[in-house]
Amino acid sequence: MINDLVQDGIRELVNIASANASTALSEMTGLLITVSVPELRIVNIYDFYAEFADTMEDIVYGSIVRFQDGLEGYLLIFMDKKSMEEVVGRLLELLGGEASKELALDTIKEVFNIFSSSYVTAIYNFLNIYATHTPPTVTEDFLGSILNTALGLASFNTGSDVILTVKVDLKIQKDDNVLGTNFWMLHLMTNKDIEVISQAIMSL
Repeated sequence: MINDLVQDGIRELVNIASANASTALSEMTGLLITVSVPELRIVNIYDFYAEFADTMEDIVYGSIVRFQDGLEGYLLIFMDKKSMEEVVGRLLELLGGEASKELALDTIKEVFNIFSSSYVTAIYNFLNIYATHTPPTVTEDFLGSILNTALGLASFNTGSDVILTVKVDLKIQKDDNVLGTNFWMLHLMTNKDIEVISQAIMSL
């Protein structure tokens, strides 16, 4: 069981890491991107999956990033199609590029890469835990399919149906207009991740 001190530490860690990532994305796009307070839960994978029942058939852009070396969990990032088109359109406008599908996918991949890299770097700086991650592979698919893949990987690699999830929502704004709110980041932590991060937090 994770004690209250460690839970607070994980929330603060994710808050700092996600804020760093959203700042990097804001600087890249010129859009105002704000991050919600992290929601931390220990939950059964099947119960967690069921919470998305009403949106399983929504088309989203998603990326599953696996931590390596010091950590072994997964970072799942997904954004609804409308929000992603707004961000990609903004970036292509800044870069002076034409909106070909290939260039759009490359741009989406770069968005996710900057976000995940900034997140991992913040973890390293905060806890001095060395960790790398796999390059993000962008998929355009039903939300249900992407969640099924991510949660299946987490279950397979932990040998458990219970995971620690940390969810953060991002709001994307341009001037006074909200471009999209469905940019989610889920950090799926394994038992090893919890142990490593807990030890680092307790030693601070």
